[in-house]
Amino acid sequence: MRKPVPKPKVYTPPRNLISIDDSSGILLPSFSDGGRVVTLMREYDIPLLALTIADPPSWANEKIHEDFGEPRLRQVMVFGDISDPDLLGTSLFARETGYDVFAIPSNPNFNDIHSLLSWMSLRDNSVGVLSLKMVVARLKLVQSAPKDSSELETL
Repeated sequence: MRKPVPKPKVYTPPRNLISIDDSSGILLPSFSDGGRVVTLMREYDIPLLALTIADPPSWANEKIHEDFGEPRLRQVMVFGDISDPDLLGTSLFARETGYDVFAIPSNPNFNDIHSLLSWMSLRDNSVGVLSLKMVVARLKLVQSAPKDSSELETL
């Protein structure tokens, strides 16, 4: 009797890193460098929903409800200005929907009490807060790792 061939073990990044295969992004109009975010998401083939000023808040936005209905995605990155109340609203809505959430604020100024309070609200609600530079570094790290044990055999 032949031995069954074992299936390769799949490697998934830790939850506090960004999983390229299991994440999506939401770009709020308040983010100062939206073009860089669009380029970054395309480079890693991560779905991105870019919102406009005319769009309603996240919890009342049909586009976001459709995006959050994607069952394979477990993480969402929300890009917006630290002083934008929709950064907090979208992050909290995603968190309550069951996602691991990373907020990427532009222009954080922790000498400004409102920026500091926004950051604290995000952290108090279990939202990971990262700089765009940290997102790039984490995506590069995750991309450099083998996806399963069969890739290790070829090294």
